[in-house]
Amino acid sequence: MDGLKKEVLKKPYKLLCAVALLLCVCKEIPEHCGNYVLIDPNTGKCETENEKAPLEETTPPETATPVIYHDRDGKKYGTVKIGTQNWMAENLNYDTADGTLSWCYDCAKYGRLYTWNAAKTACPSGWHLPSRDEWDKLAKSVGGTEAFSGDNHHWNGAGKALKSKKGWYNNGNGMDDYKFSALPGGYRSPNGKYYSAGDYGYWWTAAEYGSNAYHRDMDYNDDYLSEYYNDKSRAYSVRCLKDN
Repeated sequence: MDGLKKEVLKKPYKLLCAVALLLCVCKEIPEHCGNYVLIDPNTGKCETENEKAPLEETTPPETATPVIYHDRDGKKYGTVKIGTQNWMAENLNYDTADGTLSWCYDCAKYGRLYTWNAAKTACPSGWHLPSRDEWDKLAKSVGGTEAFSGDNHHWNGAGKALKSKKGWYNNGNGMDDYKFSALPGGYRSPNGKYYSAGDYGYWWTAAEYGSNAYHRDMDYNDDYLSEYYNDKSRAYSVRCLKDN
């Protein structure tokens, strides 16, 4: 009986196909339509006399496919939209003009490390070094829980969401839920030595604190996006944010 019912339901569709053959638009009934009679080739919907069953629609996350931005020196960067912000999806790897204010520990993997003065102007036209508030907005957008330690801002959970899925010491990796792909590039001290690559990632903000400047960091042994301030002559990573 069910087979007969199915065949009856298909007959109107076969008549439509006979006509549609002239227009080369006849289609087989897809599995998701079950016993529904008509497939609209323009809308992809199944239809009976009294009801419609639209195709199941899914909306991909905004972060699913980062677009590519061509930098001034020919390098390409992934970019990702998180909330209302557009971030580069990797650390900046632009050699500053005089070559004395940025350095490489492993540029291919982590990007370059910049002093704060170099970081202020390192981002290409249309992009900038993010402020403290802009970093806070990012942390909030990825579900971080705000916590304060004196004058510094710390966001629990934000580090887990932003860290890459591999590359952090002792399996201290993140979920990379938003394709931000934060990596532990470490830093360069004023004495020319490199520290903490693989363990910690540090990123400058645009804000000063006396003779120092604020930075954000993530590390392998917790899920925080933390804030501290330090000597401007240290060299940290840079993440550029698109201008509004």
